[in-house]
Amino acid sequence: MRAILLRRLSTMEDPRNLIADTTSGARTSQHGWSRRWLGGLALAALTAHPGFAMAEGTRQVTGTGGHLASEVPAPWLPRHPSARLAQAVASVLPDRAASVAIAVVHLVDGTGMALNADDVVPPASLFKLNILTETYRQIERNRVNLDQMITIMPEDAAPGAGILQYRVGEDVSVAEALSLMIGISDNTAAFALLRTITSRKLNEWTRSLGMSRTWFYVDERPDETSAGDVVTMLRALMEGTIVSPEGTGQMLELMTQVQPSAWIRAGLPPGTRLAHKSGQLEGIRNDAGIVFGPTGPYALAVLTHDLDDPNVGERTITAVTRVVHRFFTGV
Repeated sequence: MRAILLRRLSTMEDPRNLIADTTSGARTSQHGWSRRWLGGLALAALTAHPGFAMAEGTRQVTGTGGHLASEVPAPWLPRHPSARLAQAVASVLPDRAASVAIAVVHLVDGTGMALNADDVVPPASLFKLNILTETYRQIERNRVNLDQMITIMPEDAAPGAGILQYRVGEDVSVAEALSLMIGISDNTAAFALLRTITSRKLNEWTRSLGMSRTWFYVDERPDETSAGDVVTMLRALMEGTIVSPEGTGQMLELMTQVQPSAWIRAGLPPGTRLAHKSGQLEGIRNDAGIVFGPTGPYALAVLTHDLDDPNVGERTITAVTRVVHRFFTGV
């Protein structure tokens, strides 16, 4: 079983391929949306604007197997679906649009669009966002603490991205493991943290949040998620419903680190603040995060799979980001 998991991660991000992070402070909103400072990041105070709260919704969806699924909760759904935004995104998609899943929603006014957003697709390293949020939930429940030391066990060691695979037998703090897991997508850090919080708790948490298409398996089955599920988590993070303001700020700070791959970053103007996580496996390129634009933050997830040429996926993520940002900001 462990060998299968290692193979699944063996082609993940190479930390040597870093893209420079040009983030700076978030620009002040031109429209006066309320903000609160959490860990140095400007967050939209959505609770102060009930009229701007995201609408809960249900709809029928078609899974990757082509069957019609029953109506399920979709808490990420935009209140105001935009045909113009959808057309702009469609104009930059590759010929095989079925291999692209997109969910985007502006977290202040609720405008957004979706493409294949409920399709079950491989998360690659996006599952580390699940580990991040569940770890912080357990920290606030006093089950784990940031200073707690974890011994890197042989069964934690995973090839691919990271440095902890070379430190088996050594102790690292939960704080260091979290930083490495997000910053350089350290696979061994992810497995050590998963062993600490347990996969059962991880899956219980994602289901309770409404991520009905997300599951982490401990056998040969591939992990699953959807673009809509990823945006569900990002939205909950920004609304501050996962943990306390302090914990929320710390998670967002971790997500602003320079990462081995940053295809959303490549589609944004220099200086735009971005909190995100990317992921890659053979034939898979994913990136998802929160962009802090001048009109308020928006959540974006672009997941590409079944790629003959991974460069197509990378270019698609960047191109989609560029048109989405232009739509929301005019720049």
